[in-house]
Amino acid sequence: MKVLFLTILVWLAFAVNTDAQLVKYRYDASGNQISREKTIVFASLSGQGSDDAVTNIENPFFEDIFNERKITIYPNPTKGMLRIDITGDELPSDAMIFIYNSSGSTVRQMNKITESNIVDISSQPAGVYIMRVVLDKKIISTWKIIKE
Repeated sequence: MKVLFLTILVWLAFAVNTDAQLVKYRYDASGNQISREKTIVFASLSGQGSDDAVTNIENPFFEDIFNERKITIYPNPTKGMLRIDITGDELPSDAMIFIYNSSGSTVRQMNKITESNIVDISSQPAGVYIMRVVLDKKIISTWKIIKE
């Protein structure tokens, strides 16, 4: 009975999840994890609504959890306005967000972030960008952002 229940539970978990995720870890010389990089591969996108209002719930959002903090970004893909919400433990005063273009140049940097942040990359050309959220100088969350 337990095997049947677990089989059904695993099947439902894979049946519901339509987006694939690739996670890469980096370690320092002592073997301590220094970063985790998550790339989300889109299988399908529901709700292709406008992202003029970044709180539009029809746009896809993505979450990750780091040391009792939940990081949520949406919409992705975006037309320029991207919202980053960080909930959980209190944010350190040195928390930062960086946006890099495909050549590695910093196109946007936010030094004093709060629990709710809006990043405007509407002046940048369409393409793929990398966003890094740095907390506690050792927790780094890396995201692939698609600007339409």
